[in-house]
Amino acid sequence: MQDYDAQILLKADSSEAGPARSDEQIQQTFEVGLSTVERVRKHFVEKGFDDALNRRLRGLRSAS
Repeated sequence: MQDYDAQILLKADSSEAGPARSDEQIQQTFEVGLSTVERVRKHFVEKGFDDALNRRLRGLRSAS
């Protein structure tokens, strides 16, 4: 899933160089739920890029 999160953030990039896709466009591109796109964006805004991409890995490590 980390790859999807990175791809979602790249498509959502609204900088001058980014594609600035809407949540609905990203949802259709990756065939994921709208809530997935919203969650990834929200996590990025609240926690930053590194945390948004690595959150699942930390959860898996602590569960072991």
